[in-house]
Amino acid sequence: MTGILLSSILGGFFACDVTAAGQIMISRPIFCAPIIGFLLGDVMAGFYVGVLMELLWISVVPLGNAVPPDSTIVAVSATYLAAVSPFGDTKAYVLFLLLCLVPTGIIFKKIDMMHRDINSVFSRKLEERIDEGDFSWIDRITYIGALIFIVKAAIFLFVIMVLGEQMFPVIFGLFSDRVVEVFENAYFAVPAIGIGTAFTTFIFKRSQSKR
Repeated sequence: MTGILLSSILGGFFACDVTAAGQIMISRPIFCAPIIGFLLGDVMAGFYVGVLMELLWISVVPLGNAVPPDSTIVAVSATYLAAVSPFGDTKAYVLFLLLCLVPTGIIFKKIDMMHRDINSVFSRKLEERIDEGDFSWIDRITYIGALIFIVKAAIFLFVIMVLGEQMFPVIFGLFSDRVVEVFENAYFAVPAIGIGTAFTTFIFKRSQSKR
């Protein structure tokens, strides 16, 4: 229970870095996944998850009103589930977890968009206080907004990890050795897709800049 609480809370702080506060890149999978793995005593699980996630999400960056699927949520939950799984941090199980957990990043994106609507309420309250000459609310609203984001992400992660710890090992255990072997081999094929995407994005940006 200590591990899941620690992962949830720390994951909440990491997720806050995506758009809410900081934005110093600690939310990127290549950073947050190994940190979670290290704290759980299985840093390799974090590297397996972080490297694969970073390659797949390398061109996905939150800009302005654009809210992409949350890679931090997927990376943190996958690292925890890989670290505590009965199968160990095998590449086959890591890929299986990521395929199962990608939808959670999309769901969290929807929740994040609803959270932005809630923040507009705080913005109006802040404007009223400023009109009254009370500027002390600027800090209060800023801290409250960040705290809500951290708590929201931590609770979401906790639920996903609790359910995943019960469900995913059972499902993966139903696979035959042949299917597990396919997952194992596919783990090495997926990064090629990410590298190709990154390379294509780089070439596209270079060609656009020459115009």
